Amino acid sequence: MAGTLDRILDEVDFSIVHENYTERERVHRLLLRRLKAGQVDPFAVLALGIDDAFGNFSAHQHGLGPLVLAQSPARRVFELAQRFLACRSCAEVPEIVRDAGIPFLKIGVGSEMAALLRPKEFWITNVRSVWAHLVVKHGGNASQANAELALYRDDDRDSEMDYAIWGALHKDLEPAMRAIAEEGARKAEERGLTAGKYTFLWADALANEMYELRDNV
Repeated sequence: MAGTLDRILDEVDFSIVHENYTERERVHRLLLRRLKAGQVDPFAVLALGIDDAFGNFSAHQHGLGPLVLAQSPARRVFELAQRFLACRSCAEVPEIVRDAGIPFLKIGVGSEMAALLRPKEFWITNVRSVWAHLVVKHGGNASQANAELALYRDDDRDSEMDYAIWGALHKDLEPAMRAIAEEGARKAEERGLTAGKYTFLWADALANEMYELRDNV
């Protein structure tokens, strides 16, 4: 498995990965403090990446945070987070997000929120992490990963079908994310850096930078 990642990870800028991870760990602690203190509005704003992109890259990148709060009260986002803390496993995340039925808050934003609350157990399912998963699946072949990712981003599907596909993908990501985190830790050590202690935030920081290289590897 490690050999399939070498070529891409060797091109990754680990100083950016480390900085990204450090910011995400900061947000993890802040989200938990706000959640435990019952700070509904400040929690929702951060968890949707509105006042801090590190709070939710998926929401921030697509400007979804303000759209979520325009149609739903912050309390619904807060209660969704409480369900993430209470659930038994990461495999439940797609169903929890779907059942919450919050407009503009789907698997990408929801899984990122869950992962930032429980980063040792929960991983993120978005375009970047799915691409990284596909790279592992295809033995390091970025072209094949690009081609398969394009199939998952078919704009002709209805939203229910699209959610079903991404929800199923979510359950498949764990082995690749663990492999990326482990190999990324080895690469970081070679560069005199310490890997992040939260497996899936570390894997996500790596996946983000891997994705930036998708057209050049």
